[in-house]
Amino acid sequence: VKDSISDIACRMRNILYLALLSVSMASRPFNNNMRTFSYTHKPGQGIRPGQVLTLCNHTASSNGSHAILLSWFTGSIPWVLFGETRISYYIDGETTPSLSSTINMLTGVGAMHNNSDLEGKSKIVPWGNVALGRVAYGGGAYTTIKIPFSSSFRVTAVVSSEETKSRSLYSLIRGIENYGDIILPYSDIFLPSNARLRGYENLGLSLTPLEWANLANFTASSGVILFVTQHLRSDNAFCLEGTHRGLLGNGDELDISSGFEDYYLSGQYFDAGEFTTPLSGMTYEDHVLYPNHISAYRYHEVDPIIFHDSISLQWQNGRTPPNKTDGAGHTLMDSLVLAYTAD
Repeated sequence: VKDSISDIACRMRNILYLALLSVSMASRPFNNNMRTFSYTHKPGQGIRPGQVLTLCNHTASSNGSHAILLSWFTGSIPWVLFGETRISYYIDGETTPSLSSTINMLTGVGAMHNNSDLEGKSKIVPWGNVALGRVAYGGGAYTTIKIPFSSSFRVTAVVSSEETKSRSLYSLIRGIENYGDIILPYSDIFLPSNARLRGYENLGLSLTPLEWANLANFTASSGVILFVTQHLRSDNAFCLEGTHRGLLGNGDELDISSGFEDYYLSGQYFDAGEFTTPLSGMTYEDHVLYPNHISAYRYHEVDPIIFHDSISLQWQNGRTPPNKTDGAGHTLMDSLVLAYTAD
């Protein structure tokens, strides 16, 4: 019995050791070269229609593996089109930003989240997790997507083209110099030091029934798909029957989903309603059952979609012709795909 207990204790110690080793491999050691940078404003910055407002402009003390770790935004209320403010990240002297999208898209809520009716909405149910969130009616929008850079970055904001008034925008951009290479949580994949975050965006893409939409097209590079968000406005809910696929540069095809809600790790047309987790979420629907206006997001840190040379990430607008009982209709789609690529 004593030997049996000893063997069990030994096995438990080995399991604990392996668990600790796994955690330590996925973490990064503190070092004296690490420096926090942080940019915010009190009061908020005034921003006018048509103005390109610089939120921050940072140059690192030396070239290295640095990263933006948190981006947060909020605004004066009422500001119906706050979420349509476009945020652009210019990395290492870029003249064209490698990442540019609206606050709504970056936080996975979609344009239909805008609402001019403030009456009765002084209290809302905030939501958020370690990845992203919306925790205030007038904003409280944040994302923790890591944006690597080598020497410098500049972040700008532009209000919606439909905006007619000057507003106050509050922001926080924070990160660490000499952070080290990016590691995907959960899958523990170490990205190369030259990996950069790039975005591919669709706005108001019109899709006929059964048409395949290009969510992203990354060429002449290898990398991993990190984040996908889609916002649909369709004639009916049968657009959700559409599947996702990845067309790789070597000619292979990846079957990525068996349906829209399946891709976002839900089921049966999101029959349990809205939800948000660090892995996926459905943040807006117009009906509890059979929604045809819907927003959802998905992170691929647990199950990275890896590509070499190129990938075309696609989604089909439904699976059944419109003359059938469950036939798809016309759909308008907004989407944003973020990927780490190494050219």
